[in-house]
Amino acid sequence: MKTTDPLSLDFATLSTLCTVFDKNSFSAAADELGTSQSTVSYTVERLRKAFGDPLFVRQGGQIVATLRCEALVVEARLILEQYNRMISAKEFDPATAKATLRISSNFYERVILLPKLIREIRKQAPSIHLQMIPAQMSGSDQLTKGETDVLLSPASFSLNGVYAKLLMKDRYNCLMDRSNPLANGDFTEEMFRSAKHAYVSLAEIWRSSYGVDIRKRGLEVNRALSIASPENLAELLEGTDMIAAVPRRVARLAEHKMALRECPFPAPFHISMYWTSRTHKSKMHIWMRDLIVQVATEVESVIE
Repeated sequence: MKTTDPLSLDFATLSTLCTVFDKNSFSAAADELGTSQSTVSYTVERLRKAFGDPLFVRQGGQIVATLRCEALVVEARLILEQYNRMISAKEFDPATAKATLRISSNFYERVILLPKLIREIRKQAPSIHLQMIPAQMSGSDQLTKGETDVLLSPASFSLNGVYAKLLMKDRYNCLMDRSNPLANGDFTEEMFRSAKHAYVSLAEIWRSSYGVDIRKRGLEVNRALSIASPENLAELLEGTDMIAAVPRRVARLAEHKMALRECPFPAPFHISMYWTSRTHKSKMHIWMRDLIVQVATEVESVIE
């Protein structure tokens, strides 16, 4: 089989590799790049010959990246980012900027911070493509591998080359159906602990701060339901005897139809923003981070 000289590959080829990887689809990558599927297929074939690896294989009706491909994408992103810094203007103008910015986050950040942030970005930088990435439990890995530009998370960690900034604080409240006997009157720690809980826990890997607080006391809650996200939680609680402890700002989104009580284990927690030295001095990324801080400050300033 005729091979392709790796040195003949250009930046557009590497960009195609990253886009196919992100989209998990040749056709979706073609749409994103504004080209034809045949052009994308031809480019991937050149990459396969250059690196001696299939890169993408068919599995269950969809394409899946090989391990070699995953490693190449990490390196390609770093190369493209460095090149973009080389050719970018000395000053960044959001009104004319054309780029993709990636933010990794989970449910809390998506519903509390991102709606306002997206409105600001659309207003200030209409040609910016914002890519939202679910952090799950791999947010720090996404960051260090160059798969995301910014991580918004309640997690606390310290890594070489990773910067952090505290954005906002919150605490836990309890949601429940308005017919629940706990919706009125006393609501003690013991009443909370023995109630039927819809417990938010990410595959038993991540525990909420109130869950950690309870566990430190050698206690447990009475779980009736375990779910990985507070999304649609109000609908799950409605008409049942269950309660759920969720961040106050999330709880307030449903207070128009649910009862909201102060959690006897409020367990305050922080939301922080993380980024790496890869984007630390980029004017475009500084602009985005400043905008995130601005939005978080505005959300934090709302009187609870």
